[in-house]
Parts: sequence; structure tokens; C-alpha cells
Amino acid sequence: MGEAMDSPWRQVLTSYANAEQYRPGAYDIGVRALRHLALDFLLAAEPQALAPARDLYESSDNLTDRLAALRWIVCHGQPEERAEVLDDFYGRWKA
Repeated sequence: MGEAMDSPWRQVLTSYANAEQYRPGAYDIGVRALRHLALDFLLAAEPQALAPARDLYESSDNLTDRLAALRWIVCHGQPEERAEVLDDFYGRWKA
């Protein structure tokens, strides 16, 4: 589905760009879920195309987006990139 619907999934990412600031309302939760679904399908079709996941990881101001991006990078990234984001994530969230 990721390959067959590449264009519609990319349109979702364009149409629902990241909000300027995190908002916990129902609409924004739905937008984040839809964006995550779009990236799930796009990465399933083209696992090496991690730029959107990396951008989301670096620009995120909330744990929901950062965890989703971390998951994609860990699942599809090269070992060096995985280690880099895991170290960064640990540094940000350790107690």
C-alpha cells in the first residue's frame, strides 16, 4: 500500500504539516496519528527514505512524535544512525 499510494501519503504529509506548537486536543492527536500512518506506509515501501523521520525526530516538541520517529529510525536506519538517535533520546529523557 505504501508504494501503490505513494502520492496520496505524501499529500497527507504536505497537507498536515507539523503544527508550530504541540497541542493535546483531539484534532491535533488525529493529525499526528494520520501523519504517523502515512510515514509507516511510505517507509514500508521505501525503508531507506528516512529523511522525513529524521526531520520529525529533530524538530519534534513532543514525546509522541519523537517516539514515532525514533521507532522508524531504529527499525530502518543504519547502525550508526540508530546509535546516534538512541544516545540522543537517552540523553534527553534519562531521569
